[in-house]
Amino acid sequence: MGRIFDPHYHTVQSDGDSTILESIAAAYRKGLAALIITDHINNFGYMESYRLNRKIMSLIRPDETQGQQQVIIGMEFGLPEKISKRENGERKEVLIFGTEICEAIQGNLPEINEFDLAEFKKLKEKYDCAIVQCHPQKEARSIDERILQIIDGCEITKIGNAHYNYEAIQKDCEKHRITPIASSDGHVAYRDPRLVYEVTPYLGKAYNIASIDINNEKDLIKAIKENLIEKRIFQKRDYRDEREPVPYA
Repeated sequence: MGRIFDPHYHTVQSDGDSTILESIAAAYRKGLAALIITDHINNFGYMESYRLNRKIMSLIRPDETQGQQQVIIGMEFGLPEKISKRENGERKEVLIFGTEICEAIQGNLPEINEFDLAEFKKLKEKYDCAIVQCHPQKEARSIDERILQIIDGCEITKIGNAHYNYEAIQKDCEKHRITPIASSDGHVAYRDPRLVYEVTPYLGKAYNIASIDINNEKDLIKAIKENLIEKRIFQKRDYRDEREPVPYA
């Protein structure tokens, strides 16, 4: 199918502006191997997003066939407070890929929100899945070492641009043997940056080129867990200053 993937994107099921159908068309137009949807799921307004996205896909494609644009549905999950609560009350968010673990979280959200790190690690180990820390913060080292036991990768971008500290994050990923990930955190399927300047990130603004074809969810999980990425494409400065994406191996 292809090797280009953007693993962090939202639809109208959480805080995005595009439907799944609009997003499928945009992913095809952008040349992505798959549309990867990671809508928020939490107890603060988006409690059903994963289940709704699965239901929509079952109606759009009751029988998945070869040759179609792949759609992979994961989630952006706020880790339980016992694992990642901060002074400001925010919880560390991660991207989770793997149908079985996502269904387990969706179906047992109140209980899982009470898990500590050991319990969440046991949950992860039950399934074939990949977990990526998202939203790098402003501290000198943006990998949260409290959750190293459960993550397979960490974003080096923030809303599609290079995180100001991305080189340090890259080194930390190498140190801890986890995969650095470029992603758009897109909330709009597609807008032309030559015409629109003040917009939320769009699908494919940052992406990865894998060394294997991304034909399905298992391929995506393998690419993340085994760091099978040849290049990460993202803008090193804001698109108002530098319009063309720059490859960073």
